[in-house]
Amino acid sequence: MKRLPPRMFRTAGVFLGVLLGLSSVRAAPSPEAGADFFRGKTLTIVVATKPGGGYDTYARLVARYIRKYLPVSTVVVRNVPGAGHIIGANEVYAARPDGLTIGTFNKGLIVAQLAGVGGVTFDMAKFSWIGVPDSEPRVWIVSKQSPFKSLRDVTAGTRTFTEAANGLGSEDYVDAMLLKSILDLRTLKVVTGYQGSDADLAMMRGEVDGQIGSLSSVDPLVRNEGARVILVIGKTPLPQFPDAPALSQVIPPGKMPLATLMLSQALLGHPFAGPPGVPPERLEALRQAFDRVLRDPEFRAAAQKAQLIINPLDGATTARLVDEALRAPRDVVDLVKSIMTAPAK
Repeated sequence: MKRLPPRMFRTAGVFLGVLLGLSSVRAAPSPEAGADFFRGKTLTIVVATKPGGGYDTYARLVARYIRKYLPVSTVVVRNVPGAGHIIGANEVYAARPDGLTIGTFNKGLIVAQLAGVGGVTFDMAKFSWIGVPDSEPRVWIVSKQSPFKSLRDVTAGTRTFTEAANGLGSEDYVDAMLLKSILDLRTLKVVTGYQGSDADLAMMRGEVDGQIGSLSSVDPLVRNEGARVILVIGKTPLPQFPDAPALSQVIPPGKMPLATLMLSQALLGHPFAGPPGVPPERLEALRQAFDRVLRDPEFRAAAQKAQLIINPLDGATTARLVDEALRAPRDVVDLVKSIMTAPAK
């Protein structure tokens, strides 16, 4: 059999490469085609907590502007509170994957999934991640009426510290329980059932000593001198709170793996996602519309007026961070399971 000259192989290789390149171009999701699907339809945004608080505020502000960049006729915000955001997240996960139902829920559900918390029917890695409007520090605050004035007062363990949280699996609950283990806070008592702005009111009434939240969500309480920051959950302290150390500065020996999981979620803010299986071109349309909303000058002005942080992460980055957090080592997962089975009131 006569062998073909090498030049023929090179020509065939180039031709094949061109064909593969054209194939990949055709396979890439088209946001324009995806956007056409939404024309004249209703987009529902599920918020996994009741009205009030950061998740609800971000969702309603996005809802006001997304019609400028996605040709839907109506945007409905629906609050589905309960079980520390688990009920709302379950509802988004089980929604029809047509792109018409998206939601925002607690990133602390990553830890709830790792721990095998009851009621979780979702897989955080499989959500169709759209993006995060805010990437900001989380802080631990105490009421100025509380006898606790600093982190040192809490770690001293001379009296019970009551911490407000939403529910098992919610980010504030997870953060409190992780800190309880990392800093060996034996007198920390987590009290669940506070949703939206309930925790702020509870602190003002003296029912609880403190809470953990994103900087933007607790900033009004801090600025109005109803609360003080005692810890920044991050790698560096914040200059506006010179008396509050960063978590990375106070991690005891042997607790670094658990603290690393906690710090890895600090970037995720208030994430938005759709159910698994949203067609790629529709997901890309949602991501582009979401990104454009977050860059919109009117949206940013409204966010500033509402004292919201806008420091976005795109959908692909969000998906990667979630996936990395879910790959926590076995010993950390075991620790998380023991933390999440601690009794809560």
